[in-house]
Amino acid sequence: MKKFVAAIAVLSTSIFTLQAQTEKGTALIGGHFNFSSDKTGSMSEYKTHSYKFSPKAGYFIGDNFAIGTNLSVGYSQTKQQNVPNNKNTNLSFGVAPFARYYLTITERFRFFTEFEVSWNTNKLKGSQNPDFAREQYERRQDYGANLQPGLAFFPTKKWAIEMSFPFVGYSKSVTKPVGYPDTRKFTNDHVNFGLSTLNPLIGVNYHF
Repeated sequence: MKKFVAAIAVLSTSIFTLQAQTEKGTALIGGHFNFSSDKTGSMSEYKTHSYKFSPKAGYFIGDNFAIGTNLSVGYSQTKQQNVPNNKNTNLSFGVAPFARYYLTITERFRFFTEFEVSWNTNKLKGSQNPDFAREQYERRQDYGANLQPGLAFFPTKKWAIEMSFPFVGYSKSVTKPVGYPDTRKFTNDHVNFGLSTLNPLIGVNYHF
């Protein structure tokens, strides 16, 4: 009987510990940072550097259910080697409200699914044409909706290391040239379906 009572006590403590991480009324903050560098072209003459910082904040409106938002700022530059002043840059800002639900697997591991709606604005700039005095660039607006599963590992009660993967998504972009003779807008729609493990998103969150 004593062993049974002790087992119940241990189980109750574990359940309380798990609930304290994602229970109603708690919050999370975190995010991720991406950096990439690659070379393309038949002789690797194009070199690209990309940076992106995405902080996140959320609030649990129910046990295991959180809502919040992601912010993002990114910058990339592609430069042709041995060609002076031949480069393209992209500066972006974005916001993406999200809803997330956790499902307990073990004491330290939790599966989650997250749905987000995103908006990003981008300024894409290439080499300036000397025949035009005005600054030349393209302004692109991106809109999207994504559903992505993920796995969170809690090494401690308040810290979580997580990895998520694209699953289902829709995106639309509207691009408008600025400072060019032809300023007609053009759009692009894209739908993706299927779990992609080649592009995982890794982040760290603090729960409190």
